[in-house]
Amino acid sequence: MYKNKSIIIFCDINKKVGIGHYSRSITLKKLIEKNFLNTKVLIILITATRKKFSGNYKKVSPKNLNNKVGKFIHTTRPSHIFFNFSPEFETNNFKSFIKIFLNKGIKLIAIDNLFNYKKFLYHIWVPNVYLDLKYKKDKKFSFGWNKLLINEKKKKKIYADKSILILTGGTDRYQISKKLPKILEKNLQAGTIIKWVIGPFAQKPKIKNSKLKWIFYRNQTNLSKIYSKSGLAFVQFGVSFFEVVHHGIPCAVYSPKLKESIKLQKEIKKKFFLDNDLTSLVKNLRLKLANIQKERFLARKLSKLVNLKKRDSFIKKLI
Repeated sequence: MYKNKSIIIFCDINKKVGIGHYSRSITLKKLIEKNFLNTKVLIILITATRKKFSGNYKKVSPKNLNNKVGKFIHTTRPSHIFFNFSPEFETNNFKSFIKIFLNKGIKLIAIDNLFNYKKFLYHIWVPNVYLDLKYKKDKKFSFGWNKLLINEKKKKKIYADKSILILTGGTDRYQISKKLPKILEKNLQAGTIIKWVIGPFAQKPKIKNSKLKWIFYRNQTNLSKIYSKSGLAFVQFGVSFFEVVHHGIPCAVYSPKLKESIKLQKEIKKKFFLDNDLTSLVKNLRLKLANIQKERFLARKLSKLVNLKKRDSFIKKLI
């Protein structure tokens, strides 16, 4: 039996950032609770929005943030703290924020960020498939297909339909909802089913006189059921991409210019179709539809890249 611990996961959420960091925080919380039965895990969500999200969390406003968090840390006395922040929070807030936690005997762990603060951190967990060569031999860093922070899939067969799932992220900051519907109309056969997941900060696409069949989902934190009933996926690179791969769904991956490093994009392109051009991505999906059985076989093969069983032993060593 593991020793009692108190763990806090910090993340931020807003219209610019979306909900990816929060989704990973929920997964991390479940993973810790699964392996440390007597451990209290709290997610602290730093946000100014009044929107409500599924799951258990404590919401803290960015206003007077350091004072509020400082008092809370003094009361709860956590053994470990995970920082699951956006680059925006790191740039604008973290320099003063980290001072709250120093010299208190707390193990500080970063999720996919804060490389410049390495000397203050116990570990940096990169839930991605690429890490720059200069960090690969550093024992403070972990990454890889077996270190992803995504939900484990339920043992369900993927139904053999030909619907296309559209995943644009929690905020749709690249205005995909305004551009993609017209491209889908132009390039896909009449009657094709489009399943569009609308993030909490995103707008519903305006559809008029369409030859396609549209189904919309809003505010979905766990997409497992939708994944199990979808044939193909258009997915923006991020948490949802790795979930799509894990569920064995053939996909075309959207990565906006300059958002991800060129080296990371090259790594993904070795096995998946990735582009920043929406028309190119839709045409690729059309080809996949025409060869759905072959594409489904390849996608199931690629799903084996994701081995989440090893995360249990990793988290036990980390905490």
